[in-house]
Amino acid sequence: MSGTFNDIHVPSTLTSFAVDIADAKDVISPEFKKAGNVVVRFLMPRDEYDCPDYAPTMKLYNLITKEIRKGNIVSAYAVGGKGAAHSATLMSLGNRIGVDFKGDDLSSLFLPGYGDIIAEVSKAQAKLLVRDFVNAGFKTEEIAELTEKQAYSFNGEVVPMADVSKSFESNFSDSSIARECIGNTFSRVFS
Repeated sequence: MSGTFNDIHVPSTLTSFAVDIADAKDVISPEFKKAGNVVVRFLMPRDEYDCPDYAPTMKLYNLITKEIRKGNIVSAYAVGGKGAAHSATLMSLGNRIGVDFKGDDLSSLFLPGYGDIIAEVSKAQAKLLVRDFVNAGFKTEEIAELTEKQAYSFNGEVVPMADVSKSFESNFSDSSIARECIGNTFSRVFS
């Protein structure tokens, strides 16, 4: 798709659509559902060249699908180039559920994670789920707990959700804001 119409000039664009058939009960949405739940990260298996190792990756995705069908995973999101923290932030904005990030180093959650999945599970189920996936040979970790407080926190530092949301939604015509707002907000506070 490209071309012009009156005063409008459209750059070349590739638009792609994907459709699949699935049972409605097996489909989940990405937004976080409930404060008190835990965010788990499933790291995609990679080979010695940091490329996807496809056979174990398919096994990982099949195990995640089984947990979704059992109702143990209630929301999930594919991590992209901006990392798991960015993905968790996007998941939290829909229902205004806060995120308390865990660990010693938040910077690893901003590294690209193509193929990784972050998922929301109940606190009671999280330890069992992580244990089962680790025992199956997959790198899996709890990265955050969901809170009622509309904020993002890490080691006592807090960023109000309203600030992140306002920054993120302020002006999508400026692509630098859409690209950088969440990472910059956290980097400024948590670095």
